[in-house]
Amino acid sequence: AIEHFVRELCQVSKEELEPELEPRVFSLSRLLDVADTNMDRVRLVWSKIWRVLSEHFTMAAMHPNTGVSLHALDALRQLAMRFLDKVEISGFHFQR
Repeated sequence: AIEHFVRELCQVSKEELEPELEPRVFSLSRLLDVADTNMDRVRLVWSKIWRVLSEHFTMAAMHPNTGVSLHALDALRQLAMRFLDKVEISGFHFQR
């Protein structure tokens, strides 16, 4: 059910981003909220959600409107920071 919701919200966001001069980022912002809220789901479910979200955020980051692309990149930054703060990976040592 959540996969379908995310897929449809991505479609709405894509339609909002179509006009190059005045795109809307409301649904793109809501996708960030949905990703943040669902990040703690079972890994299998999260990976299915992320597969859809990553494609959409990538598309938004390459948008010709700089404001939209910066908004998408900032959303990805926020998600990365949230992911790195998870307790599950707090003991993991990353390559230096």
